[in-house]
Amino acid sequence: QLRNAHPSLSSGDYQSPFIEGKLMGFQRNNGTQTALVLINYDKKAARASVPLNTTAQWRQVFPATPKPVKDVVGGKLAVVLPAQSVQVFVRQP
Repeated sequence: QLRNAHPSLSSGDYQSPFIEGKLMGFQRNNGTQTALVLINYDKKAARASVPLNTTAQWRQVFPATPKPVKDVVGGKLAVVLPAQSVQVFVRQP
C-alpha cells in the first residue's frame, strides 16, 4: 500500500545511500517524487543528521503520523529513529 501511494518507492532510482553506525538510509527518485528511507538496526534510538540532495520540506509517511513537515537546514535533515524501526519521508512539492 505504501509503495502504491508513493511511486518513487517502487520505481525510483536509488540515490545517496549512507550508513552511520547501525543507521542506514537512502533516497529514491522517479523523476517526479523523491522518498527518503531510514532504517535503524540498533537496539537503542539513533540520532542522525541525514544528508539530502535538496533543501526542501519533507513529510513523514511511514509510520503515518500527524507530525509537522520537517525542514531541511543546510542540506541535512535532523531525525531521531526509535530502536529497530523504519521511517519513510516524501519530499513536499
